[in-house]
Amino acid sequence: MNMLKTSCRSWRSLMVIAAVACGLTSVNANAATKIEDNAAGWTYQNLPQYSDSQASGGTARGGARSGATAQRSFTGRSIEIYAEKQSDGGSLEIFIDNVSRGTVSLVNSSSVYTRVFAATNLSAGSHTLRIVTRSTNWNNFDYIVVDDAVSPTPTPTATPRPPTPTPTATPRPPTPTPTATPRPPTPTPTATPRPPTPTPTATPRPP
Repeated sequence: MNMLKTSCRSWRSLMVIAAVACGLTSVNANAATKIEDNAAGWTYQNLPQYSDSQASGGTARGGARSGATAQRSFTGRSIEIYAEKQSDGGSLEIFIDNVSRGTVSLVNSSSVYTRVFAATNLSAGSHTLRIVTRSTNWNNFDYIVVDDAVSPTPTPTATPRPPTPTPTATPRPPTPTPTATPRPPTPTPTATPRPPTPTPTATPRPP
């Protein structure tokens, strides 16, 4: 039993040594794999290798020519690209499966090797990566990291709705009380005075 355990450990050690020798390094326990610029499987055009102690593995690929390319196949659900950014940095256009994923700038106030591109939630299986330089400034590429894990989909945050305002009743003006139109007083009829009836005067008779 002990001999079997020892044999298994030796086999795993040989696999790790072989991966490192081929430029493939396991990054974490989630099957992420770091692929150096000098790993087998890369195809380069006008992008020579150069030495830099700050680069991963001590080497990287670069040049000041537009249209230079780096290409390889990879299997994974996500990919990250690392390169050097500096004051006279150029730019790289990234293609995955012949579809452009945009152009990234390599300009920075100081020199630093850092992640310059990431793509997640790719379909399962094999993919083709192509990096194309798009500047006559210093374009470069250091290494990539591929991962079979699927990035979790962020839970959408519900947008709070503003409270519905309570409608305010529009006050109605009071209905005016109708005012009675005063009627002029009816005049009291005045009696028309009649002239006095004259007393008849007796006509004297002759003697």
